[in-house]
Amino acid sequence: LQLGLTNITTAGNKNESAVVALASNGSGTSGLASLSLGTATIGITGTAFNVAQGAATPTPINLGNFRVGSAGGAAPQSQNVAVANTVAGPFTESLGIGSASINNAAFALTNNLGSGLIAAGTSNASALNVARTGGVAGLNTGTLAIQYTSDGAGTSGLAAINANSQNVSVSASGFVTASANALPTTVNLGNFRAGSGAQSQVVSVANTAVGPVGFVEGLAAVIGTTSNGATGTGFANAAAGGSGNLVVGLGAIAAGANSGTVSVQLQSNGTTTTGSNGLGSLDLGSAQTVTVTGTGWRLAQAGVV
Repeated sequence: LQLGLTNITTAGNKNESAVVALASNGSGTSGLASLSLGTATIGITGTAFNVAQGAATPTPINLGNFRVGSAGGAAPQSQNVAVANTVAGPFTESLGIGSASINNAAFALTNNLGSGLIAAGTSNASALNVARTGGVAGLNTGTLAIQYTSDGAGTSGLAAINANSQNVSVSASGFVTASANALPTTVNLGNFRAGSGAQSQVVSVANTAVGPVGFVEGLAAVIGTTSNGATGTGFANAAAGGSGNLVVGLGAIAAGANSGTVSVQLQSNGTTTTGSNGLGSLDLGSAQTVTVTGTGWRLAQAGVV
């Protein structure tokens, strides 16, 4: 005899009954005809529970911009992932995370929930965490794959089963810093007549960095301190493969040897062909000192002998 509940489409306590007709059957024994023994009413009870369902936020996850080979970057670089049991109300099982993984080595995943459970209609704000730990120049993408479970611990008492699954896109953008050859240590302006005024010379500085289009930062030259009348004018942006004009000079040429210094700090300026990446300026090593020289010659003077 097999009995069951007919209404388990909704959660809650169930109470049904079945009427069973009983008979004494002589088949295989006395050979006599069946004799009715009346009926029996059997109560059938049980409790139906809702299966938990999970949902993670935010989606998608953008971990921001970073410079390749450098720690940190523009926020966030690390993102807590909230997980909610979206089924509320009584007679609902708790939500677990059966498995979670991410398919790009540039990202690290931490399962903070572990073997813990999320009750019906509640959430855990830091159930998972995704962080950037590496990456290449350009757009880095991955998928966070989550398999949720519905667990009867503390509710139905039933063993955990797989519930829904969810895929969340994860991304971060890597940028190549600008690079340049060393500046000349000395710039000789040549010979001039004393008192001829300010003199200068252009030094072309190339941005030699290589990377995907739109993911290489521009080069900047920032003038620092100067000495002995030396002058300098930097430049704000030389795109990858291009160059900027650094101008150094002397404010005035006196008779004899003239010499001064200009301090120049080269920077990767956080700007690409598509605009600012939000990373700001990065000094490329220490400031370099350029010595500027020039020789002044007095005009000949005529006299009557």
